[in-house]
Amino acid sequence: MENSKAALIVALVLFGAGFGMFANGLQIFLTRYFRAPFSGKPVQGKLARLSGGLMVGAGILGVGYSGYLFWTKIILVL
Repeated sequence: MENSKAALIVALVLFGAGFGMFANGLQIFLTRYFRAPFSGKPVQGKLARLSGGLMVGAGILGVGYSGYLFWTKIILVL
């Protein structure tokens, strides 16, 4: 039971992080614009679209893995 509680916490954190990454990446991908984290310089065009696409992919993987964890470690154990 303790293992499923830890898996639930990890799955919820992964879902939240994955969904946030997906939403932010989708915004960057569609607008083709964001500001660089440390320098604050604008990034536009193909590099922004590539970065947004990578973030969308990482978000999908995070949400998918959280679903896998939820199904295998919580539902099937109960």
